[in-house]
Amino acid sequence: MNKINGSNKRCTKCGEVGGKDGCGFHKDGRKKDGLKSQCKICRLHSGREWRKNNREKVRQVRREYCKNNREKVNQASRERRKNNPEKVRQVNRKYYKNNPEKVKQASKKRGKNNLEKLNDVYIKKRLSRQFNIISKDTTQQLIDLKREQLKKYRLAKQRRKELKQCHN
Repeated sequence: MNKINGSNKRCTKCGEVGGKDGCGFHKDGRKKDGLKSQCKICRLHSGREWRKNNREKVRQVRREYCKNNREKVNQASRERRKNNPEKVRQVNRKYYKNNPEKVKQASKKRGKNNLEKLNDVYIKKRLSRQFNIISKDTTQQLIDLKREQLKKYRLAKQRRKELKQCHN
C-alpha cells in the first residue's frame, strides 16, 4: 500500500479505493496505517456539512478567536484589502446597493460621533479625495485649516437644522 495517498485503502464514507477521484487520505499518526479513515474529498464535504448545521457554534468560535487575536485578525484584514482592492470595491458596491438605509444611518452616526473628533487621518483622506493631494504631501497647516473649515461647516449645518425644526 502507498503510505502517502493510501492508494489501496478504502474510504469508510464513499467506499472507493484510494478515495474519491484518487484524491488520497490525510495523515493521522494515531492510526495504524498513518492515514484518516475518510478520503480528503469526503472529509471536505463532512466539514462543510457540519459547519452548515452548526452555524451558531462556528460564529461563536470565530468571535472568540477574533476577540483574543484582534491585532492578528486586523493585520490579516488590512493585507487582504491591500492585495485585493478590486474585490474589496466589488463587495462594498454590492453592500451599498443592497443596504442603502443601513449605509445612510451608519454615515449619520459616524458624522455625529466625529463632529468634534476630526483627526489628521480623516482630514488627509478628505483632502486626498477632494483635491487629489497625496497624504504624505499635506502639511500640518493645511490639515488645521481644513479641520477649522469642516467644524464651521458642520456647526452651520447643525444650526440650519435646528432653525428649520423651530419654524416647523
